This record gives sequence, C-alpha cells and structure tokens, in this order.
Amino acid sequence: MKNLKIIGSTLAACCLLLIACNKEQDFIEKVEADVSQSTELAYIESVSTDVEETVDESLIAPPPPDDPASTTDCPVRTLENDPGVFPNTLTLDYGDGCEGPGGKVRSGKIIIVFTDSLHKEGAMRTVSFEEFYVDGVQIMGTKTWENQGIDDAGTITIHKTASLEFSFPDETSATFNTDHTIVKSVEFLRYRDGGKWKTRIKRFLGMVEVTGSSSGVNRAGNTFEAVIVDPLVKPHDCFWFASGVIELTINDEMRSIDYGDGACNNAAVVTLPDGTTREINIKPFWVPKRK
Repeated sequence: MKNLKIIGSTLAACCLLLIACNKEQDFIEKVEADVSQSTELAYIESVSTDVEETVDESLIAPPPPDDPASTTDCPVRTLENDPGVFPNTLTLDYGDGCEGPGGKVRSGKIIIVFTDSLHKEGAMRTVSFEEFYVDGVQIMGTKTWENQGIDDAGTITIHKTASLEFSFPDETSATFNTDHTIVKSVEFLRYRDGGKWKTRIKRFLGMVEVTGSSSGVNRAGNTFEAVIVDPLVKPHDCFWFASGVIELTINDEMRSIDYGDGACNNAAVVTLPDGTTREINIKPFWVPKRK
C-alpha cells in the first residue's frame, strides 16, 4: 500500500510538472506569435511607406533641361502623355528586378495616375501594381494621395489611403488598409520652359512624419487595428522609421511598437500585452537566417 501511495504521488507530481511545462510552452508560443505579428506589421508599414517615397521621387524626376541630373537604368520610366499634360500616367518598370534604396530588390511595375502637378493643392495620385514585388513579396491593390496644401515654410501635407494585399513566398497573405496623413518639407525650383517661368518641386527635405491608423488581416488570419499614437518619423535618406510608436490590437489585446529615439536602423522594441518587452529587427522575416 505504501508503494502504491509513493507511485501515486510520483504520478501526480509528474502530471503537475507536465501541465506546468505545457503552460510554459503555450506562453512561449504566444509570446513568439505576438513578436512575429508585431514584426510583420512593422515591416509592412516600412514597405508601404517606401512605395510612397519611390512614387514621390519618380514624379519629381527628371529635372528640367537647365538642371540636369543623373538617371538610372532601373526602373524604366514611361509617360503616357507629354510632360506637363494632365491627367497623365507614369509607369515605373523594374523588369526582372533591381536593387534600390535600403537594399530592397524590386521587380514588376508601379503604375501612377496623377491629376496635376505634385505641388498643386488638390492634386491626386492613384497607384496600382502589375506583378510588383519587393524582396519576393507581391504587393497588390491601390493607394491614393491627395495634396492638402503647402504652407509658407514649404511643408506639404498629404492625405493617403490604401487597400493592399501582401502575398508572401510561403503562400501566406495579409491585407493592409490605411488612412494616414503624411507631412514632409519640400524645396522648390524655378526654371524657364518655352520662354515662361515655371515652378516645380525640386526635392524633398528632412524628415517624413506619418500619423493615422491602419487595419486588416495578418498572415496568421487574425484581424488587427493599428493606431499611430506618436508620429512615425522617417529621415529622407533612411529606409526605416527612426522614431514613433504604434499601438497594435489583435484579439482584443494591445501591444506597442516603439521605433526608437531617432537613429536610422531597423530595430524596434515591442511591448507585449503582459508588459514584457522584446527587441525586434524589422526585416524580411521569411528569409532563412544565414548559418
């Protein structure tokens, strides 16, 4: 009988240990899922903003004849109508792929329909994609911009909406809907064309500031809502957001993503629903780690 009690106690202890181990494993898996879903949103935000920067730069170039600048072979730019004719359509063709700012490899086409010159208040752009990939991820859907005005200090405010789908190499997908306001500084250029003085945006300066919210369904099939509670700030010469905070809600649980104190890097800190923090690297998370 004594031996049976000992065996029973041992079995009970083993069961409790197994339950505890299972709970710990469940907790670890939940933490890893939280981190993974936060990293996914952070990367998608960066790629989405990078598309906007690419479109902005493409509509500024090429410079007028009296201000020549170097051009690259990729992407190939094709205007449907003559420059200065509106509405117009610009196609950026990256072909089978080329590396651009931030080391990102792009392929396929970005198609931009614009109603007026970029610096005109009320000017609108609609962007769509044709077999367009960034780092092996296909981007589908549409994005729209509206110039809401430029103040005397040369600060332009743009209202942006997007309805996008991201298709990943592992055959998972995510949807991403945004309602953002973008603020950035511009430098103007006056030049003569056909005997007349004209004004155009020469380049964008300094920081890009993004506010607003987004929502969608992530790769795990969970719906999410993300609110920018501290403006996302991106240096013009940096691919990554350097500061700002997003509050990300999934399954009624909120976690935050803090992009840092202004340094240009791909690091961020995620605060999980239980209050613990994890540092993440915002990168193509589907690419296997190098041994």
